[in-house]
Amino acid sequence: MGYCKECGANLMGRIDKKFCSEGCRNAWHNRVSREENIEIKKINCILARNHKVLKGLVDNKICECSKERLAELGFNFSYFTSLEKKPSVEKCYFCYDFGYFYPKKGFICITRKN
Repeated sequence: MGYCKECGANLMGRIDKKFCSEGCRNAWHNRVSREENIEIKKINCILARNHKVLKGLVDNKICECSKERLAELGFNFSYFTSLEKKPSVEKCYFCYDFGYFYPKKGFICITRKN
C-alpha cells in the first residue's frame, strides 16, 4: 500500500499506482512543470521587456541613445537572443529582431534585422 504523491491519501488498487485520482495526477504534474520552468519564464520576461524598449525607441524614430537612457527604460544588458559581427562595428547584440551596438563610447545605435 502506498500514498498519493500529491495529497498523501492511501492508495488502493495496483501496486505501482502513484495518485489517488486524475485530479491529483494533473495537479502534481502541473506543479512540477511550473517549478521546472520558472527560470525560463523569468528570462523570457526580461527578453520581452528588452524587445519592447528597443521597439518603442525605433517606433518613436529614436535610433541612437545613451546606455543610461536604455537602463532607465528598464533594459537589461545581460540578456539578448543573439550576437552578430557587423562590418563597421565589433559586435551587434540582438533581442529577437531588434539589435544594438556601440558606435562610440557611451552611446548605442539601435538597428532592426530585415
